[in-house]
Amino acid sequence: MFLNIPAMQQPEAYLCFADKLFDQRGKLTNPDTSKFLQNFMNSYAAWVVTNAKS
Repeated sequence: MFLNIPAMQQPEAYLCFADKLFDQRGKLTNPDTSKFLQNFMNSYAAWVVTNAKS
């Protein structure tokens, strides 16, 4: 299938047992998961800048 859109190939992010990663208020309880998600979001932000149309 060809969608004619840019797609970020890597990194990928998969979260298992997401219901166990957050407290009652929705805050992440695992610092390693927080770091992992921050790295993913940094990669995504860089990808957006690279692929932004002027």
